[in-house]
Amino acid sequence: MGCGHARVRPYGHPGNRRSELACYTPSLNMERSELLLLLDELLELDPGTLKGDERLDALGSWNSLAVIGFMALVNEHYGVIVSPKQISACTTIDQLAAAAAAK
Repeated sequence: MGCGHARVRPYGHPGNRRSELACYTPSLNMERSELLLLLDELLELDPGTLKGDERLDALGSWNSLAVIGFMALVNEHYGVIVSPKQISACTTIDQLAAAAAAK
């Protein structure tokens, strides 16, 4: 898999090799649409489901495992570390995206 990873693999998946990610340069201008698609997959939703204004407490699949998955996702795809405290302050998908982009 090259740059612009389209699929999220579980953290620690054998296919997650640093050499695959070497072509990626973290950017503060992460593509919002790409992040939304990655979140769709993380939360096991159909692609294109999330628009950004969804409340996290209204998503049945937003739980502690999803928080850990989100932290791993933004770190793997964007080179960003978002703390659990920052995530707990978020109430919407857009706020999650903003927390990741603020790094």
